[in-house]
Amino acid sequence: MEAGTTEEGAKQWQAQLTANALEGFADLLYRMNWFLFVNKTEYPLWASDHPIAIFNPVNPEPDPERGIERPGSKVHVPLSTDLVLALYDPGRYFVKSKREELTEKEHVDFQNKLQVEHCHRQVYSPIKDFEYAREVIQENPEYAELDYSDRFIH
Repeated sequence: MEAGTTEEGAKQWQAQLTANALEGFADLLYRMNWFLFVNKTEYPLWASDHPIAIFNPVNPEPDPERGIERPGSKVHVPLSTDLVLALYDPGRYFVKSKREELTEKEHVDFQNKLQVEHCHRQVYSPIKDFEYAREVIQENPEYAELDYSDRFIH
């Protein structure tokens, strides 16, 4: 505890706490089922200012309650306009292949909807057509009304 009484000691203590937390988080990620979605459509995958989309179709809770430790969690992260990294709860989902193709517009729309749902302010696309994003927000106006300014402050 005395280490936290100086500025340098507090920095070292914080760094150690972070390192300990990251080790547990890395282990959790390692245990998840990892695979890629490969976009084979003409429609690009989007990214956003908050591209890590965590969702849980098994235990759908309000956004602050979501987390990758909850049974049924899925994490989707766009890597490019053609690739999405997916990590799934190994206790709930069986992944038969490490690579799945997105062959329908609806598959891409689902991935892009996740980006609209999780973004804080901006969605990015290589083409200037955000009509689908407008439709998603019109159907779910709460996506545009979320205040993230104190989301991670406890």
